[in-house]
Amino acid sequence: MPNDHGYSVRGILHRTVAFFPDHTAVVDESFRYSYAELLDKVRRTAKLYHGLGVRKGDRVALMMLPSANHVVALFAAFELGAIPVALHVRESTPILAKTLARLSPRILVYEATLAQRVAELRP
Repeated sequence: MPNDHGYSVRGILHRTVAFFPDHTAVVDESFRYSYAELLDKVRRTAKLYHGLGVRKGDRVALMMLPSANHVVALFAAFELGAIPVALHVRESTPILAKTLARLSPRILVYEATLAQRVAELRP
């Protein structure tokens, strides 16, 4: 097993895939991913983030409910060396707007169920 990932959060997933690719990594009501499937989804999502301009050191705001997709979004940021910032979905809109203004994330990743809330944050 190559040791090019070191002991980073990103490396945790890569090392686990090397040893347990077919073991279950993440489960929610809709999805069940093995570690290999999770890494594949993380890499594809990281490629999408990169296409949107996310680079190492950039902040990626996450406005998501607990789910397998949240895990994918989180690790995709780590995959690029970006800094994921979880936003609390129950926080008030004015506080979220101030938080986003202070963070200046490159992108905001959110679930479709929160689209109306995000629309309120855009101005």
